[in-house]
Amino acid sequence: MSPSAKQKFLRAHNIPPALEVPPDDTKRGISGHTDASRLLHLAKAVEQVPPHLRNGLHLEFGVRNALSINFLAAKTDAYGAFWDGFDSFVGLPSSGSGGRIGWGAGVFTRHGSLPTVRSNVRLHAGWFNETVPRLLDAKHASTRGVAFAHLDADLYESTAAVLEALGSRCAFRKGTVLSFDELFGTAEVLAHEYRALNEAAAKWQFKYEFVSYAITRKSAYARAAVRITSLPQSAGSACESAAPVQPCRPRNVYIDAGVNWCVECRHPWECSAPALNRCRPSQVQLAAALPRRAAGSRPP
Repeated sequence: MSPSAKQKFLRAHNIPPALEVPPDDTKRGISGHTDASRLLHLAKAVEQVPPHLRNGLHLEFGVRNALSINFLAAKTDAYGAFWDGFDSFVGLPSSGSGGRIGWGAGVFTRHGSLPTVRSNVRLHAGWFNETVPRLLDAKHASTRGVAFAHLDADLYESTAAVLEALGSRCAFRKGTVLSFDELFGTAEVLAHEYRALNEAAAKWQFKYEFVSYAITRKSAYARAAVRITSLPQSAGSACESAAPVQPCRPRNVYIDAGVNWCVECRHPWECSAPALNRCRPSQVQLAAALPRRAAGSRPP
């Protein structure tokens, strides 16, 4: 739990002190909260999402009591973000190395009970390797891309499963922000989320930069967020081979997160920013055959 391990990491990666999120900040309105440092870091991290990606997927992996996903959903509600949260709700899976740093099987369990969430949050209970691919396919992750992902998966195996699901579906974008709750610290900590991040970067051929970090002074780990700075090459070639996409414009089409297909825009606010929502030509044809959305209704 020596702070020196964290400081060595910061120096080795040339991460400037200006990126540190202080443990308390009354200006953000959450001073004194027991999880203030965690929420402050997430607030800083989600602010790094480029405006052109805000219509992409917003995801959290490791929900537990829903404190962080509800906080993020409230913070991004102004631009209409919809959040998907993933958790087994029965604790961590078994891991060969997690137990040595307190991440043994069943830790953080809610015994299957799902927490209460905001209206712009949907929860997906189960193991990541089962629930994440299904949701990404349903939401056309390859065409929408990921705007922000909060990874509080702790374990290498769980984090790697998430990043593999995202990378294999062309969901990474230049500008995608990935925030990790336990990214760096002791050697034991580095063997989990940090290892998974770098393996994903090597496999999907993207570069990233640190955009924020928060030192948790009484633990073995520190939080950090990174932003992808280059177009993922492997994913890019795969996406380019897929069917062309058509930018969404007013009175055109958009992807409805509720029913997972394209439907026709009826109001300017549905498709106000060109090229943010995208639908394949086949989905455009499908949209023409669907009943029109009732006037004034809005997707979740």
